[in-house]
Amino acid sequence: MRTKFMLNRLKFKSKSALLLLLILFTTALTSEMGAGMSVYEKDRTPMKSPFEWLNEERVWLSDKYLHPNLSFNFPLKRPADFKSMHYSKKLMGDGLLSAKRLASFLWFNNPKVEVGKALELAEKYIKEAKTEGINHDIAFSQMCLETGFLKFTGDVCVSQFNYCGLGATGNKEPGLTFSTMEEGVRAHIQHLKAYGSNDSLNTPLLYNRFRFVKRGSAPDFHALTGKWATDPLYGKKLESLLKRMYSGSYVSG
Repeated sequence: MRTKFMLNRLKFKSKSALLLLLILFTTALTSEMGAGMSVYEKDRTPMKSPFEWLNEERVWLSDKYLHPNLSFNFPLKRPADFKSMHYSKKLMGDGLLSAKRLASFLWFNNPKVEVGKALELAEKYIKEAKTEGINHDIAFSQMCLETGFLKFTGDVCVSQFNYCGLGATGNKEPGLTFSTMEEGVRAHIQHLKAYGSNDSLNTPLLYNRFRFVKRGSAPDFHALTGKWATDPLYGKKLESLLKRMYSGSYVSG
């Protein structure tokens, strides 16, 4: 009896030791995963939506290309549906992307841009667009297209604060010059409103080309093709930028 008791006791101790080792190994592995890995990388369960809820905010699952100081958070809260998280083609209306999201997209495509400046520019676009009822997602995408992500490789130079090529008609014509970043953004938003709506401006007019636009002639960004620019792919290029910002991949194409 005593021999059997001792054998059972040894088996119990062996199982306990193995269990303890398993717990320690799992804890160490989990801690190692937590260092430098996002919550999304820990849980690779496939999801139908590219978004999920986190701290009552909808966020992108993929944060691979984010600047480390910026985030993907949407400004919208529960109980809105994920189906509403899609870019709008209408010039008039609300954008969904946060300033950090816009700034991160700009920085990713032009790392030479100071992050603070990118964020400041994004915030001004959101503010001016809201004042005039313009979709800031579209406005910011157009800025990225027109300036080459602030690389200014065309006729317009950075010191002009001309973010949408106003007055730059080609043949080395530099176009209009504005005094500040805020003025340049406001002029861009005003010009978009000229195309997107018949409503009056809510801010003082900054330039005289506004009166040459056929008011309300481009209710969506595809209609800007042939009006804002002669490029037959202009609208498709804007849509490509919007898709990239909303997809979370930031990959060209």
